[in-house]
Amino acid sequence: MNLESLRRRLSSDEINALPLCHYEGPIHLVRSLEDWEKALPDLQQEQVLGFDTETRPSFRKGRVNTPSLVQLATARAVYLVQLSWWPFGPELAGLLADPAVIKAGVAIGDDMRELARLYPFKPAGMVDLGMVARAHQLTTQGLRTLAANLFGQRISKGPQCSNWSVMELSKVTSGAEKCEKVHFDMGQLCDEVSERYDAVCAQNGWQLKLELPEEELPVYADPNMMQRALHNLLGNAMHHIGGDGIFLLRAAKVPEGVRVEIEDHGPGICAEDLPYIFDRYYRSRSDAGKQGTGLGLSITKAIFQQHGFRFGVQSTLGKGTTFWFIATDTK
Repeated sequence: MNLESLRRRLSSDEINALPLCHYEGPIHLVRSLEDWEKALPDLQQEQVLGFDTETRPSFRKGRVNTPSLVQLATARAVYLVQLSWWPFGPELAGLLADPAVIKAGVAIGDDMRELARLYPFKPAGMVDLGMVARAHQLTTQGLRTLAANLFGQRISKGPQCSNWSVMELSKVTSGAEKCEKVHFDMGQLCDEVSERYDAVCAQNGWQLKLELPEEELPVYADPNMMQRALHNLLGNAMHHIGGDGIFLLRAAKVPEGVRVEIEDHGPGICAEDLPYIFDRYYRSRSDAGKQGTGLGLSITKAIFQQHGFRFGVQSTLGKGTTFWFIATDTK
């Protein structure tokens, strides 16, 4: 294939007539530091990584959401870093700032700038395939058209409903993902989790208030599962943050164990929706039209049920919502 043939712009009909291709290799979810440490050896072997991000669209005038997913591809596997579970921080930023590892994609400069809003870093080793195409005077510079011209295949970039949350919910509810319970300090975990939100709060003018006692808050639970539940509830609070830009994470001893609360000052949930808010795929009236799987709270519910923890939600329209759970210290 010569350069002149690559410079010819394919029509939409020609692209749609090409065979549709799908990635069929292994895909790994990264939702914790432990997941990242497992993925890192494979990522560090590569001199070139495929790179892309996904951002939830905003339905509010003047509001721009930050990336919710980072995709990294090696020759052997694809890694999906879900930032609602494991917020963007120094570990992933370090890889993106490494000039020795090429990150290749389309319009990745914009992606990197958006990620830097979450945690400041200086990206390096970037190769924008659209700019490479432009330098060679190719008329096709988007991902879909480049794939058609270079490989003779059609890829879909339309909206897709991922089944990763479905798989996660199935694992937790079926018991396929076992609780690995240990004794730990819930206050320390809350403190560590809250630090992951410093950059996004600073960027957006928000404030995550952490309310913890000086005493230890001993619990007996799976710390990774508890971390995932906290990130899910905090992400939910940010999604519904009120005009004051404040959301809270508090924990305190109660006779039953340790009560943890995540509070926002957003629009609140109407009384008719409250009994169903943890149900699979359920969306409250205030969430109508917003993108997402509708499974985040269901996964959190499944985690608490597997632990035998009590949990719930309280809300007042126009004032905000508080999700809570009580973790115990008994085997």
